[in-house]
Amino acid sequence: MVMVGDQLVSVIICYYLEQEIVYSAIDSVICQSYDNLEIILVCDGGDKDYFENLRHHYHFDKRIRAYWKTNSGLTKSLLFAIEKCKGDIIARIDADDTWVKRKIEYQIPYLERYDVVASWISQEDREGRKVGSYIDINFNCNYQRSLLLKNSIVHSSVLLKKEQYKRLNSRFKYAQDYALWIELLSKGMSFYIVEKELVKRKILPDSIGVRKRSQQQYYVLLALILNFKFNFFYILAFVKHFFRYVFYLFSCVY
Repeated sequence: MVMVGDQLVSVIICYYLEQEIVYSAIDSVICQSYDNLEIILVCDGGDKDYFENLRHHYHFDKRIRAYWKTNSGLTKSLLFAIEKCKGDIIARIDADDTWVKRKIEYQIPYLERYDVVASWISQEDREGRKVGSYIDINFNCNYQRSLLLKNSIVHSSVLLKKEQYKRLNSRFKYAQDYALWIELLSKGMSFYIVEKELVKRKILPDSIGVRKRSQQQYYVLLALILNFKFNFFYILAFVKHFFRYVFYLFSCVY
């Protein structure tokens, strides 16, 4: 029997326009202290010449498999990447995020006890200066409350089994990570956050318009409806996100 700590970890990096910053994300993965990994790099319809330059730049690392595909959006790109993964454990990192060197090493032992393992996040500006942290100190005490009322998990921090990641719903154009966490929660899966800042996340000037925020909230509500349970936290979460959706919707109109 292969122990979790000896298994191949498949790392997914999907990008579209983040061509100039994806190098940092890739570098942070190939430098991991846990070296039994493969990297599935997917360019979702970006510049082909730039993609070929990127692939040539990393030709020395045989753990990297790079794919260019016609633009179809993030969710379908993730599902495409999942099908290419050979490992039974999957991690994902955004093109504008980076990992600390021992990120996977710190997290992987917890997969013996939990289904989904995440971590705290360090927030940085464009120049790499720390500007804050994204932590939920109460998450491990009541992860149901934290997941339902706010998305306490940043997907670049997550480690989970491939069979669970394959539940990613192709219907979700936005909030696909939140939808996956809520579905796994409804199936009785367990969650744990390693209380270390293992991911460095770039906080760039807000480019998400009000219209996109209303679309995100629509998919958050859809995730709750598809996995609804009659308990206090589900009802409270639905009410909270419904009013937030209405607010953004009317902001678009006016």
